Amino acid sequence: MKVPLLDPHVFRRESLALSTVVATSLAVNFALLAVMGVRTGGDTIRYVEGAAHLLRGQPLEGMQALFPGYVALVAAAAKAGAGLTGVVLVQIVVAAVATAVIFRLGGSVSSVACGAIAASLFALNVDLARWHLFVLTDSLYIAFVVFATAATHAASERGGWRYAAAVLVVIVAASLRPQGRLLAIAAALYWIARRPVERRHAVARYAAAALMLIAVAVTSGATLRAEAETPARWLGNGVVIWSHEASRLPMPSDPAIDLLAADATSVAPIRYALWHPVATTRLALTRVVVELSHARPFYSRAHNVAVVLLLSVTYVCAAIGFVRIRRQPLAQLIALTIALHLVFVAATFADWDGRFLLYVLPLVNVFAAAAIA
Repeated sequence: MKVPLLDPHVFRRESLALSTVVATSLAVNFALLAVMGVRTGGDTIRYVEGAAHLLRGQPLEGMQALFPGYVALVAAAAKAGAGLTGVVLVQIVVAAVATAVIFRLGGSVSSVACGAIAASLFALNVDLARWHLFVLTDSLYIAFVVFATAATHAASERGGWRYAAAVLVVIVAASLRPQGRLLAIAAALYWIARRPVERRHAVARYAAAALMLIAVAVTSGATLRAEAETPARWLGNGVVIWSHEASRLPMPSDPAIDLLAADATSVAPIRYALWHPVATTRLALTRVVVELSHARPFYSRAHNVAVVLLLSVTYVCAAIGFVRIRRQPLAQLIALTIALHLVFVAATFADWDGRFLLYVLPLVNVFAAAAIA
């Protein structure tokens, strides 16, 4: 059977668009690096100390063990003599690769125009791009959410070794942040729900899905035990925004269920939710709304108004875009990945500066771009 040749004019236009968005990503991020320099955050010391442990041949301690992939990157950069600047340079390059993958996702789910718009929204979003300068896990995790989505879909479409590749990408994502386990759940559900293109790929598909779910089950307990606090305490204290006392919601007390004394693997939060569904649902929805708004009580009014207005337009476009392409399997995978990350927020807390939203904003932008295009 003859394979139809791609129109050279179409190929050139697509290549030019792809090159442009990747170059834009690099230009924006290197310009930010020149202006802002390498940045550190409150958790940076955790990764630096963890890297020192690795270089001395010592095991990771405490919460360092939740981020072994990122700690290993910091250690590798230190051993190569590149230091924290080397880590940031890796993040900038990976962000450029993620820009290209977003372009391909948009092209697959809608059109080249959709891909170009989605990639541009990612590359030009300075609020998101600034995290590439921080020696924190967020930049790489944002990129690997995109990589895992693309790899998961490619495996379901073409099978074979691509299942192993997708598993590897998800493992790397989970080594960067505990939320990477959400990507494993998304991949497993997607593969189970989809019928493989060829029957011979069915075994690989179900084996990969089972491996993902087993890994999530085995590692989740250890992950929760390594946390300084637990979902039970966050629920009992009515935590909305991490470490922000003023945003807490009053929760009904229950003498039969001591959430504040519950350990990380206790079923107490489930029992509490069943006995107090209204208060629990209100807290969960408040967390999600706060995270989606990206506004915070400690930001200026002008900042909050601008952010809420911009994101409102994005969400309206995303809703329209999803409705238009909702029957496509890739669109369903993207929606599932977004939903799982929001469920994580509902069960835990809204992040102090809204980084949890940024983990899935590039995928939201794919839907928005589908409408804009």
